[in-house]
Order: sequence, then structure tokens, then C-alpha cells
Amino acid sequence: MATTASRVLGFARDVLTASLLGTGPAADAFIVAFRIPNLVRRVLGEGGLHAGLVPVERAVARRDGEAAARRFAGEALASFALALVAVTALFQIAAPLVVAVMAPGFADGPEAATAVLCLRLSFPLVVGASIASLASALLVAQGRFGWASWSPVVVNALLVALLAALDDLAGDDLDRAAAILAGGSALAGLVQAAIVLPPLMRSVRAPILARPRFSPDVKRLLALAGPGLIVVASTQLAVLIALQVASDLPGAVSRLHYADRVAQLPLGFVASALGIVALPEFARNAARSASLSAAVDRSLSLAFLVGLPAAAGLALLAEPVASVLFQRGSFTAADAAGTATALAAMAAGLPFAVVVRVMSSVFFARETPRPALAATAAGLLAVFAAAMLLREPFGIGGIALAVGIGAAVQCAVLAAALVSARHWRPGRKPALDLARCAVATAVMAFALDAGLARAAVWLADDAGTMPRIAALAALCFGGAAVYAAAAVVTGALRPSALRRKSAPLA
Repeated sequence: MATTASRVLGFARDVLTASLLGTGPAADAFIVAFRIPNLVRRVLGEGGLHAGLVPVERAVARRDGEAAARRFAGEALASFALALVAVTALFQIAAPLVVAVMAPGFADGPEAATAVLCLRLSFPLVVGASIASLASALLVAQGRFGWASWSPVVVNALLVALLAALDDLAGDDLDRAAAILAGGSALAGLVQAAIVLPPLMRSVRAPILARPRFSPDVKRLLALAGPGLIVVASTQLAVLIALQVASDLPGAVSRLHYADRVAQLPLGFVASALGIVALPEFARNAARSASLSAAVDRSLSLAFLVGLPAAAGLALLAEPVASVLFQRGSFTAADAAGTATALAAMAAGLPFAVVVRVMSSVFFARETPRPALAATAAGLLAVFAAAMLLREPFGIGGIALAVGIGAAVQCAVLAAALVSARHWRPGRKPALDLARCAVATAVMAFALDAGLARAAVWLADDAGTMPRIAALAALCFGGAAVYAAAAVVTGALRPSALRRKSAPLA
């Protein structure tokens, strides 16, 4: 429930931002500046530190007792906080250089100054979001999920309220509106940290103000969490590369950003949840190759079950989704068309991105993160190469497609590494489940295509806001119902497996 509420509010925030800033220079400047702190926030919010912090904290408790675990928690929090403050100060000084590297197309244009200001105002978000994620991971280790789950909901609600008031605060000055939004985002991150720290202190009595100490256990945490953060961030890093390539195309940065935000909805729900659920399953079977391979098969089947229809649905509904959700205020019909083009191209990479989360979890379960890091590097190189090659002939659509190509390369490298390390023996089950999901997805696509033709009059620009929203919702829920029925008929979805207690991945 908390994840759903947070995602919905976060998406409402994006819709309001699009309405306020559109896709002009102020929007491009804000998006480029906010990309790094937002990347950190999203990666940490998807459990990027949990894979490192929780096992180490529990290992210290088993080895030296709960008091030592509390000391470690305090050391980790204090050490990370001190390091993050230093990094924030560095970014304040180097903001012009960072903007020049991230968006070389801005050069000395008006966007550059606005982007520098927004980066300086928004970067303290990194401190608040990181401390909040560490505290949330420690709460999760104690079996307390409430505060950790609901704190992002409060933060997104505050940002939605700020956006609703920005028309009065900034008037017609979009640069001023972007700066206020950047500062408000940083403040929201600090509020999130303030929400989760008190219950942590009550729960584990962690000495939050402990003296920072780079102890062996903190070093072990960094060794495990660092690679995990990079791999979890691979999709966002790919989009960051695409934005850099597109930075000198008018409006392309904003359109890519909003397309990515829509594509992240299914990926955020499915891929991150699947990775968190799959990691303990892989860890339990890490020493038994046959059981580990079977666990990978089950996870891949679930990835196909949700990844294929999500990709097909977004590709088919890209135009009405972009138009209905974003086309208002400063966001024009041309902006919606460009966003739809980018979204349809990005959708092709969704199934690969979901599978990447499954396969990379195997290596972290076995505490051998190097293959996952190598696959991430290969995928990012592929994104840059493909974006440069496809930019001229296909424009924003080619750059967006490059993100999916990178995910496919990353997936292929991970699969080869799993087979080579004998962690996975590809069998018939994943191939059969893939075929069943593909058939069910084709049935859904046929139904959606027919539904689009019938709903065209309700989706037209002059049909009114509520009829358009209702028509889009009917297509989404109708497509989901058709897919579920087709999946049951083909055997891709087996209700008996979902009811079985021994199927944790279901």
C-alpha cells in the first residue's frame, strides 16, 4: 500500500511539474540539475543500501551481540552523514563543471545558469535521502516496516503541495519556479530523514550521534553496498547518458525525462520488488547449484509474466498516455507527441530491465558482484554507442531506443556469466513460460488495438479531461483483464502456484 501510494503521488508530482514547466529551457535546466540527486533518491528508495547494510548489521549482532550491532549502526550513520556533507560541499563548488559535463548542449545558453542554481539548491536532497535510506534499512532489519515504507509518501505529498502552490509563488517566471522546486525537493529529503530517525532510535537505540569511525565492518558494508548501488542504478545511469546525448536538441531532455518517468512505473513496481524478493531466495539456495538454478528459473518466469505485457501496453498506449497525462498548461501537443515517441521506444527495453534485476541478484546473493558490475559497464557503453549512432537518423526515438539496447546487452552478459559460473542451467521451463507469456501478450495487444479504435473519439483533445482519463483507464484495466485471462488459458499464470505457500517468488 505504501509503495502504491508513493508511486502514485510521485507520478502526480511529475504531471504537475510538466504542467508548470513544460519542455522549455527552464524545464530542461531543472531536469538536468535534478538528475543526480533524484538518481540517488530513487536508487536508495528501491533498497540500494539494504543488500549491504542489513546482512552486515545482522552479522555483527550474531558475532558480537546487539550492543555491538547498535554501535555499528551509529558508526555507519555518522560516517555516511559526514561523507555526504563533504560530497554536497564539493558539488556546490563544482556545480558549473558538473552541468557542463551532464549537458554539453547547454554551453553558455540561458539554461546553464538556471541548471547550476537548481543543482546547488537540490543537492542537499542526497544527504537527507541517504540518511533516511540507512535508517530505513536498519528499521527493516528489526522487522519494522511502517516508518520506512510511509516516509516517502509524506515526502511526495509535501512536494505535490508545493507544486500546487508554485503558480502563486513564482507567477510566470519559470526559472524562479524551477529554483523553488529544487530547494523544496532538498528540504523534503531532510524531512524524510527526520521522520525515520526517531523511530530508529527508539527501536534499536542506535547511537545516532556516534563518532564516525571507518571500522572493518563499515568497510565491509561499503564493499557490499557500493556495487549494489551501481547495479540498481544502471537503468537510471542509462537514461542519464541518453539525456547527455540529447541535451542540444530542443525540448528533448524534458521529453525523455517524462517518458522515462512513465516507463519507471511498471519497472519500479515489478523490478525492484522482484529483486528484493528474489535475493533472499537466491541466498537460501546459494550453496546448492541445482536449487539455485531452479530459483532463477522461477524468477525469470515471473519476470516474463509481468515484463512482456508492460512493454506491449506502454508501446501501444504511448500516445494517449503522454497526451492524457501531460498535455496541459505549458506542455503542448508537440511535447506530448515527442514524449510518446520516446516512451514507445523505451518500452522495448522493459522486459530486459526486469530480467537484469533477477540475474544480478544471484551474484549479490553469492557475494560475487564483479560479473554484475561488468555487465552494467557493458550495458552503459552500449547505450552511449547506440545513442550516438541512432541520434541523427531517428532523433529522440533513436536515443530512447538506445536505453533498451543497453539493457539487452546487460542482460546477455549476465546470462552468459551465470551459465559460465554454473549458477544457472537454462532449461525448458523459462523458454516455455516465455512462449506462453508472448501468446498472452499478443492476445492483449490485439484487444488493445481494437479498443483504441473504439475509444478514439473519447481520447481526442477536445473530448474533455474526465472522459479522456476514463477512456485511458478503461483501456489499461481492460487490457490487464484480457492479459490475465489469456495467461491463465495458456498456462503462463497458474492460480494454484500463486496460492502455494512454498512458492515465495509468487
